[in-house]
Amino acid sequence: MKLMVLYDAQCYLCQQSKRIFQRLDWCHNIQWKPLQAYKKETNLPQKEETAIKQEIHIIKRDGTK
Repeated sequence: MKLMVLYDAQCYLCQQSKRIFQRLDWCHNIQWKPLQAYKKETNLPQKEETAIKQEIHIIKRDGTK
């Protein structure tokens, strides 16, 4: 399982950061997932959604944040 990185797809800075980090991830160890898609798949509390919108979050291979 790859590391999952959650980012706000509506944020220009987040999109650009993702683009840069994707280029550096030449082993393809990171799965990038927009917050908006993750929110639809899970029951994401509002407090956690707000935190993710403020900074990029990583979900480790064991599922912890």
